[in-house]
Amino acid sequence: DGIRDIVARLVGSEMCIRDRANLERVLETFGNEAQKRWRSLAAAETPSEMAREAHSLVSSCRSFGLAAVADALADIEQRARQGRSASSDYLDELGNRLDDSLDALANWKPSG
Repeated sequence: DGIRDIVARLVGSEMCIRDRANLERVLETFGNEAQKRWRSLAAAETPSEMAREAHSLVSSCRSFGLAAVADALADIEQRARQGRSASSDYLDELGNRLDDSLDALANWKPSG
């Protein structure tokens, strides 16, 4: 229900119903870009690379209603800017959360 409300507010429920193909393209584009950025973040060799990739994901995740993911990414960014990289376990957990969130967005159906 939360994802449905967020997406409806994001693009407008009437638009979702009238132009489902456009909504699907927007969500697919976001999902592809988020996965690409995530792979870059997970493969980052330095804290500065990690901070840059985390920063690129924070606002877009927040815009699509993935607040918990965005908050975790902001934490990664802040720590990386202090020279500390995130642990592989934390990255694995967050990567799974991001995947689940992207799946939920991709499978979202407008009401009505």
